[in-house]
Amino acid sequence: MKKNLLLTINIITYNHERYIAKCLDSILAQKTDFDFIVRIFEDCSTDKTLHICREYESKYPDRVFLYAAEKNLDVTLNSLRSYDNIKTPYYMLIEGDDFVSEYISRFQEQVDALEKHPECSFSAGRSKIYCDFYAEYRRGSPLLDQSGLYTLGSLIENPRTYFFSA
Repeated sequence: MKKNLLLTINIITYNHERYIAKCLDSILAQKTDFDFIVRIFEDCSTDKTLHICREYESKYPDRVFLYAAEKNLDVTLNSLRSYDNIKTPYYMLIEGDDFVSEYISRFQEQVDALEKHPECSFSAGRSKIYCDFYAEYRRGSPLLDQSGLYTLGSLIENPRTYFFSA
């Protein structure tokens, strides 16, 4: 394990050939004062996703780790297996067709916020959702409170709120 390893990023992917490189590049571009690793859980894609993931694992052998399924597990089981053996205090789950914004300090700010507020169990950020089959953006993750700190009560009072961490 690396000296100051604080964050594990789990990527689940299936047939994301068009998107996986952008996803990985956006993660690897993040600037932090701590180490993080990227674990890719590839689910027997029928396109070139696995090949692209192998290229990243080869290019970044100390940072990117590929876990290719032997048979297709579907999104639920592939997601569940990504939670095994996390050895860092923080983790992030992202799908291979998503990416982190061009803001390269996002991971640093999110970990700093969690370190500053140990009573918090997760960190999330505002998101833009782009559906290429609709060719439109929708705004995600409404801001409920100017402080940015939410309790279980906040979520119960606003049941339609959803959070994304990228």
